[in-house]
Amino acid sequence: LALRRAAGDEHFAPYPTERLIGVELSYRRLRPFTWAWVLFILGGTLTAVGMARSTAVRRHPLVRIGEIATVLGTLLVAVGLTARVLITSWGAVTNMYETLIFVALIVAVLGLILTRITGNAQYAVAAGIGAGLCAMVGEALPPDLGQNLSQLKAVLRSKFWLWIHVKTIVASYAAFVLAWVLGNLVLARAALERRAVTADESRAIYRALQVGIVLVAAGTLLGGFWAKVSWGRFWGWDPKEIGALIILLTYLIPLHLRHIGAVGPTGLTVWSVLGFFSVVMSWWGVNFLLGTGLHAYATGHGFGEASWDTVVIGVLSLIQLVVVAVEWQTLRSVRHAALAAPAGPSAAGPSGDRPS
Repeated sequence: LALRRAAGDEHFAPYPTERLIGVELSYRRLRPFTWAWVLFILGGTLTAVGMARSTAVRRHPLVRIGEIATVLGTLLVAVGLTARVLITSWGAVTNMYETLIFVALIVAVLGLILTRITGNAQYAVAAGIGAGLCAMVGEALPPDLGQNLSQLKAVLRSKFWLWIHVKTIVASYAAFVLAWVLGNLVLARAALERRAVTADESRAIYRALQVGIVLVAAGTLLGGFWAKVSWGRFWGWDPKEIGALIILLTYLIPLHLRHIGAVGPTGLTVWSVLGFFSVVMSWWGVNFLLGTGLHAYATGHGFGEASWDTVVIGVLSLIQLVVVAVEWQTLRSVRHAALAAPAGPSAAGPSGDRPS
């Protein structure tokens, strides 16, 4: 910065201005995303504890304190992403790191908005936990996966399409993250309390899935228009295009089945968790597992090479499957016990709905 001031503008015309250098230095000193994920996790945890201590007539103060912590984390992420946009002059969704941070922002914003609209603090809990996990994973990535500020690849240098297509698709990931966290929380609580998933709980997940479907459908269409401009065709069955289509179909199926009564509250909740594997494959798998296609902008590798990220995600996926299987079996046993019990007002369970 001192060299920039001493030399003057005539010697540094192609380089960042003194103001932008100051913004970058402040951004690196503040480390907004590190503090943000701490606030997010704290906010989600406090909100959950507050909900557990609340009564039907009085909400515990910890709920509001947790929501405030989540809001502060959201503001930090917004400030950090704004700084990256100012420094690079591009929308901050150009690599894996930035998409994780952007998803954290949208998860928090969407969860807080749904909390305000519905009065259901479960959204705030899921928002804090989901946003915190995304920001934490982003901060844990190696610097060369996007944390370092670098030049944008030529194919992405369209501010219009980068802002409307990429941000729309990535925002859909955020809605599905929110539904995934909600699904895990609801299944865990129902299994521990040995009861069926209630209609209100599944409705909260349903709203998040609706938002995600609208965004992924719009983002896929916008991507087709950009592909027409960049590559001369609207659709070419590229791995990323196939991934977006799979996500759309994966989540459309349970919503339609729910509409006709073929899937109940528990079934929709389980689907919201397992369906997230389609998001992981499109978001991470195309770039780092397949490493092929016109959309594979990040440095990736194929199936023939092992990598720490593949091992970690594989282990976490296995754990998720085991946990869901145990919860599902528990809820099935609860349902069978309810069916075997004598007919009465309590035989249908707390929700009055079948669990699958």
